[in-house]
Amino acid sequence: MSHISTWKQTIGDLAALKEVCIAKGYEFHYLKDGQSVNMYGSQTAEGQCYFKLPDWRYPLVVKDGQIRYDNFGAKTTSMDTFGEVLQSYNRTVIRNEIDYSKFSVEETINDKGEIEMVLTEY
Repeated sequence: MSHISTWKQTIGDLAALKEVCIAKGYEFHYLKDGQSVNMYGSQTAEGQCYFKLPDWRYPLVVKDGQIRYDNFGAKTTSMDTFGEVLQSYNRTVIRNEIDYSKFSVEETINDKGEIEMVLTEY
């Protein structure tokens, strides 16, 4: 049986999410007010935008900062892809907010694949 899940991370910058999706080659669309997309069966999800990940049958829909999704039929590695999108989103939001006239940024990727960002004030 399939059902729609809600991810608890807040997505507050839709332009940054779009930037990440486009960079990774994923489909991304803004929705008009009140517009919804089809999910499993006759279920629909309304939101501000949606994006599609490879090997996911249904789109991921962002509404009021929350991501709603149904990963029924997706490969077991699909949650890794979802995590990579969220990691890239967080990185993009941070990089877009930094005042580069006051800070330098150094990034490394640790053994777990996590991005570590160090900001140093000039």
